[in-house]
Amino acid sequence: MLLYAHSTGHLVYKNLKERTNLFVARGLVRSETSKEKIGGDDDAIFIADIRNRESLDVPFSGVNVLIILTSASPQIKPGFDPSKGGPPEFYYKEGEYPEEVNLRLQNLVRKYLV
Repeated sequence: MLLYAHSTGHLVYKNLKERTNLFVARGLVRSETSKEKIGGDDDAIFIADIRNRESLDVPFSGVNVLIILTSASPQIKPGFDPSKGGPPEFYYKEGEYPEEVNLRLQNLVRKYLV
């Protein structure tokens, strides 16, 4: 099994890892920082970028079930001043809109699981 982990993914990954009699769980994160947050010394957590197909070869090897919990990370627009009141405005970096991230991963998954 493979899990693409982030904030919500961390909770699911932890839950699956506790059920070793049912699952062999793997985590996939985008950065060393994210890996450290969910268990940096865990060899079952892989760092990869879904924009780089080759980076998925090892984490996806032998996987037969995939739980996709992708996340696009919105950024606060520059110039936001909380002292002025009002909510911040957000934007996504080029190529990182939620729909793009999810579609890209779904398309890549076909190579490994179909």
